[in-house]
Amino acid sequence: MGRTLATGLSPRLLEPALTHHFQRFLRLPTPQPSPQFTKTIAAATMSTNTTIPFSFPPSLASFLVSPDAYLTANPTLAGLIVSAVIIHKHRVLLIQRAAHDGFPLKWECPGGQVDETDETVLHGLCREVFEETALVVTHEVDVADTLEFDGREGGRWRKITFLVILDDGEVPAVRLSAEEHEDAVWATEEEVIAGKCEGREIEFAYEGQRQTVLDALRRAG
Repeated sequence: MGRTLATGLSPRLLEPALTHHFQRFLRLPTPQPSPQFTKTIAAATMSTNTTIPFSFPPSLASFLVSPDAYLTANPTLAGLIVSAVIIHKHRVLLIQRAAHDGFPLKWECPGGQVDETDETVLHGLCREVFEETALVVTHEVDVADTLEFDGREGGRWRKITFLVILDDGEVPAVRLSAEEHEDAVWATEEEVIAGKCEGREIEFAYEGQRQTVLDALRRAG
């Protein structure tokens, strides 16, 4: 098993058959309006190079370090992936992978590789969420899940999924990158369990993600 994080959570190992899901370590472009997803769309104007203000509890202070510092403190790791379970009014944001990508048309939570240019690991999470959905994260709540896997070119990688709860109000505007994702939904716990939401079949890229999402929804209340 992997080492225990400062948060007190022990990483669980990702099954080898699922490793392919995390083998695309690319910086995503700033998203452009996607014709496939038009519900409550609004253009966000923040640059991906802008420092994003956000709040976080003391339990996440260990992630307010640069990616280089984090990897130095965890020398068994070659890289770091971050993901966000984003919840708004008891619904979770799920996005569908593009048909031409790995795990085509499967559903997942927003996220990607932390870049060495990110100010901190938490800033990397905010950047990835913005690049994939145009949502601005203002409050990071807790770690929802941690797992590790072997990278395509060798080395051990870690994926950390964070719980993000958005402020109450109107349904947040989402804008997808058509090159990366096909569709998006805000799903309830019941819809995640049933695997159906708004007429769509919700099949996750890997089954463990469904449980992570359900656990996060229950924790958020």
